[in-house]
Amino acid sequence: MVKKYIYLTLFVTALSGCEKSTVKEEASVVDVGSPTANAFDSAPSDASAPPPSGTIEVPKGVSTENAAPPVSSDLPENKGVFALPPVTPSNEPVTVKRPVLDDVVTLSDKNAAVVKLTAATLEEIRTAVANSREVCVVDFWSLACEPCLKEFPGLVRLNEELMGKVTCLSVNVDYDGRKSKPAEVYRTRVEGFLQSTGATFPNYLCLTPNEEAYGELKIVSIPAVLIYDAEGKLVRTFTDAGDDIGFSYEKDIAPLVKSLVSQ
Repeated sequence: MVKKYIYLTLFVTALSGCEKSTVKEEASVVDVGSPTANAFDSAPSDASAPPPSGTIEVPKGVSTENAAPPVSSDLPENKGVFALPPVTPSNEPVTVKRPVLDDVVTLSDKNAAVVKLTAATLEEIRTAVANSREVCVVDFWSLACEPCLKEFPGLVRLNEELMGKVTCLSVNVDYDGRKSKPAEVYRTRVEGFLQSTGATFPNYLCLTPNEEAYGELKIVSIPAVLIYDAEGKLVRTFTDAGDDIGFSYEKDIAPLVKSLVSQ
């Protein structure tokens, strides 16, 4: 019995020694001073601090010789932003082209020309031509016709030069016969354009639809300028078509009118 107790005591003592040995070996694995711990340490003790935020780290092997120079500025708020190129002020005037077809031309009372716009049929306009008893120049035009607006000042100059010898008339033919858009709809804009050019001679707002008027006058396009002698006979018709395309007052109409006046 005593021997069995002695054997049991020795067995427990031996077992306790094995457990202690195992703990020591496990503890040695996690020892920070052991070579095993240093083998998995990824950052060296003398590693430099990471680059500050907001900068770009150039990879190794990439050249920066052709890189754009950094933007310099004395203002701290400009750092880290794109700089706009300097703007050089210019003293040259800025010209804005106004669409004359859509705007009503208005002038001050001091500079405004005194114009009169009479609504009349084509037949009434023909009667006015016959009663002039002078060489008569009749310009058919429209607000929607840019060549008409471009050449119209030539009629004004001709009237100023030969006033008392020649009767100048203008006839607006914007009206196309629609009941929903009568001729009077165009009055304000037509008067504005006439004022802007100084058209103080008789001006008419044609009440005859334009297509019908073209047929009676035997014209295929506008601008159209019809020239009558002192007896009311049609001498010449200029239209912006065929051989007369691109005609002008200075080159074509004025010489013919002056020759009729001198006869």
